[in-house]
Amino acid sequence: MWPFPEDKRGPGDLIEEHIKIRQEDIMAFRSPDGTEAVVVSQKPDGTFRYRGYRYDYDEYVGNYWMSYPCAGIYGSAKIAINEANSDLPWLRAALDGLN
Repeated sequence: MWPFPEDKRGPGDLIEEHIKIRQEDIMAFRSPDGTEAVVVSQKPDGTFRYRGYRYDYDEYVGNYWMSYPCAGIYGSAKIAINEANSDLPWLRAALDGLN
């Protein structure tokens, strides 16, 4: 599940694709203004992680999604989302909008 099919990917695409082979993206959220996103993934060993993305611009590539460094490894998707919620200020507003 790549949550941004309409957008160009950035310079780290090959690394991202390699990582995706080993994990399954299970949910994704975009910030209210559409400039950031977070994807929660499950690894083959049953653990979870999240990765943040920011919409960026490069004079050669144009607009693309740039990933933040990976966050920790968590025992459940709920824990991963809670950690992302504490690390990414915009996520709380996005999650509140679901309720």
